Amino acid sequence: MTTRQCQEDIVAAMNGLIAEGVEVIILGCTELPLLFPLTDFTRRNGARVRLIDPTDVLARQCVAYVSAAAAPTASRCSQQPE
Repeated sequence: MTTRQCQEDIVAAMNGLIAEGVEVIILGCTELPLLFPLTDFTRRNGARVRLIDPTDVLARQCVAYVSAAAAPTASRCSQQPE
């Protein structure tokens, strides 16, 4: 998936999506963010799309979920018994 030909094929597909007016592309396969680590892709004509790494989104949501769930527990533990 990291060969030059694969990358060229994916760039061609992204260029086609940009030509259709797409503004955001979700890099839905785990290896795609390895090929396109930036958060934007700019076509040669200057058209730009935002690239979304779903693994990054999932990781951020997991951290937010765990942090929110742990917050009430932490405050309960710090309270003194009456």
